[in-house]
Amino acid sequence: MAQIKDANPKTPSAYLRVTDNPFLAEILQKSHSTMIRNGNELEDLIAENSNLNVSKNISISSFDPSDYEDQTLIHKFKIENQTSIKNTHVDFLLINPKNKSMILIEMKDGDNFDTKKATGEIDKLENCQRHFNKTYSEWETKASIVLWNNEDITQASFKDSRAKNYIINGRTIQNTLGVKWDNIELKRKQDRFFNTKWLIRNILFHLNQNYDLEEYMKSYTIVRN
Repeated sequence: MAQIKDANPKTPSAYLRVTDNPFLAEILQKSHSTMIRNGNELEDLIAENSNLNVSKNISISSFDPSDYEDQTLIHKFKIENQTSIKNTHVDFLLINPKNKSMILIEMKDGDNFDTKKATGEIDKLENCQRHFNKTYSEWETKASIVLWNNEDITQASFKDSRAKNYIINGRTIQNTLGVKWDNIELKRKQDRFFNTKWLIRNILFHLNQNYDLEEYMKSYTIVRN
């Protein structure tokens, strides 16, 4: 898991609309930035720790699944300059030459799929799947959306009903990806510990250095309904 202390947002914090304290606004912004980076880091950890052959940044323009003799995991597979589909990429493409099958995989660092982008992401995945099945007609191509942290896929919420055809959790797909879920999460747990320590230390230090908290709060009028 990414560490908050390493976050370096490029724009002023929009969280100043939430709190008028610049330091707290920065903390919130750095935390939000880190949460987003966690998804990219999860993909990197899977690629780095998979016991499969792993490649990265392969483009469909130079891709032929028949070139692969062993099961291979491609990280960041690029789909570009195709007449029937917009330029895009999938997080992973798994190739299994033994049974001439492929899986298009999108990773989600969460336990639900209920964001406003869900429909667009499923549209993209289905378009990619159709394109693969047409272009590589001798191969069977499936698609999966991985909710990495989900413990019970039957309880997952999603905004688009089509998601139920694709969602799978991290523990279920771990062997397919050539990784151990527990090993990946152990690495991330270490960063969660450092994040907690960093947040508490910095907030307490800032408050102790800059505020008499009771005096600070006197300037606020709390309105209760």
